[in-house]
Amino acid sequence: FPWINKQILQTIAKRNTYYRLLKSTDHECQSILHKYKSLRNRVVGLLREEKRKYFENLNSPDQKVFWKAVKILNKTTATILYSYTRR
Repeated sequence: FPWINKQILQTIAKRNTYYRLLKSTDHECQSILHKYKSLRNRVVGLLREEKRKYFENLNSPDQKVFWKAVKILNKTTATILYSYTRR
């Protein structure tokens, strides 16, 4: 997705590290759980913000950029609908 940047990827990697650490511990460590939840929420917030910015800036006269975004959205929506109907 074009709105995913380096900062988001780094935060996702850090979140995944804490997730694996949380799952590998025998007991539920509150500090690890808190850090994981904090990173998870940060990833969601960053994704929402960057996606919003991307579509706000999409009002360009370049038709190629516009249709590329529509194609991405259509593909994502189709995948979600397919997954939902397969339940």
